[in-house]
Amino acid sequence: MVAPTIRSNPDRHSVAAFLGIGTEELAERDRFQQPVARWLAADGNAVIGLATAFVRPDDRLFVTHRIDSEAAFAPLLHAAVDQLRQSVHLSIGRDQADRLEAARAAGFVVDLEATTYNVPFRPALARTADHQSTRIELVQADQVPPDDLFDLDVRLRRDVPGDDGWRGNRLWFDDELNAPEFDPAAYVVAVDRSGGGLVGLCRFWRNADGPALGLVGVLPGHRSGRPAVALVHRAMTAASRWGWAGFRTHTARVSLQRKLMAIGATETGGFLRLRRDG
Repeated sequence: MVAPTIRSNPDRHSVAAFLGIGTEELAERDRFQQPVARWLAADGNAVIGLATAFVRPDDRLFVTHRIDSEAAFAPLLHAAVDQLRQSVHLSIGRDQADRLEAARAAGFVVDLEATTYNVPFRPALARTADHQSTRIELVQADQVPPDDLFDLDVRLRRDVPGDDGWRGNRLWFDDELNAPEFDPAAYVVAVDRSGGGLVGLCRFWRNADGPALGLVGVLPGHRSGRPAVALVHRAMTAASRWGWAGFRTHTARVSLQRKLMAIGATETGGFLRLRRDG
């Protein structure tokens, strides 16, 4: 196959056509992602790949790919690196050996490795029961002020491996709370009974392909008494009523990986996050 032709910063109609959406929907998506740059790869008249660069709320510049032919990946990645000329991050599946080889050839190194899991509800609920904390009260997300919830989300995300420096994006956050995947019963918040405010949360998303554990965390200084277990059990109880046998999640934190395996999780794969310094 002849090397694909790369088009830098293509027009919106071409991008929307490749994604199979209208330009208005693309504009709505871009409100949240705010792309820095894009590249299209074409084999003759056929577009076979798209790369998009955007800055996350932790100021990390990421490049994402939508690929119809693997022949487009390496040329798109090299085009992005050549144009951006700064530190770039990239995520690929742990089993995508060809993409890993191409990324390493472009100067990327592995920055983080996360494992994905399927977790059956029944054993997980049984093994997390009876872990209530007298120090905290558990409430639904729709029962706390959105500003306070956003602040808690930002503080907890900074403690997630690879998310240090997270400062949040209120537009993203509010959109999540208004999306059909949001169920307040499965988005549980821990409140310090002694007046210490919000100290932790656990949230499950009601995705079309099944429940997903999005985040569980407790602020430092409030972790004694296993409040995270109580949060998970309450949120998981609500998610288990959606009609699925289990949920999926991922984490790079070794301690959480051990805890997931202890409640019946099955490893299903994983992904790598790579970094190339500018």
